[in-house]
Amino acid sequence: MIEVIQKYIESYRSKGAIVDGNLLLLYIGHISPEFIGKFKRTRTYATEDYHTLTDFLKNFKTVVTTPNILTEVGNLANSLSGNYRFAFEEIFSEGIKVLSEEYLLLTDDFRLSQYAESNGVDAINFNHIRVLYCGNQG
Repeated sequence: MIEVIQKYIESYRSKGAIVDGNLLLLYIGHISPEFIGKFKRTRTYATEDYHTLTDFLKNFKTVVTTPNILTEVGNLANSLSGNYRFAFEEIFSEGIKVLSEEYLLLTDDFRLSQYAESNGVDAINFNHIRVLYCGNQG
């Protein structure tokens, strides 16, 4: 699996990686990494996953998304309140990038990654990266 991921990184380093809604929402770690486990939409992640995601995305020139993903993230973030909501909206609005026609999909949704790959879109499942990073830290 690591060889495939390395191949994708090299192929898409300058083109960018598209990040799906769940992982884009994980960026609330910019607000406060310890909040990740407290927010109902990101409870399945650990603070280490936020760091793994940001470290992994440093391999790419840009991180891209789509209007549909941005809408999904905005809707999912509706349950944030107070200062967290304000901070998230500020970070979220600054993070919107110009979209590219070619991209690598980074997702934690197994069915989505399988569907994308079966339709000619290169995809990496974030759960595979989690396993790789856990094995290489220490």
